[in-house]
Amino acid sequence: MTFDEYQEQTGRTRSETCDTVYVAAKLPIEAGEAAQHAIKEHYHGKKVDRLALRDELGDTMWHVAQLATDYGLSLADIAQANIDKLRQRHGEQYNPAHYTNGA
Repeated sequence: MTFDEYQEQTGRTRSETCDTVYVAAKLPIEAGEAAQHAIKEHYHGKKVDRLALRDELGDTMWHVAQLATDYGLSLADIAQANIDKLRQRHGEQYNPAHYTNGA
């Protein structure tokens, strides 16, 4: 499945009453629910339930896809632009000097 196929298919599951503000407000909530898995593992010694984490990451992706759609953005374009930005910043692999040289 491509990013754009995913974006199109997620739109089919969106309620007619689900507006942009709701989608935007729920995005960090869903991301926080995903982050809780790592927090609980690190600070509380709980084993990460990978299937539950997968589901929370999926919920986060759904909200990203819908917010992108609301603003006429393609997930494929977002992904490519992010890779382009990272390559400009780091080259082909992580470059810690980017952060230590005041950039």
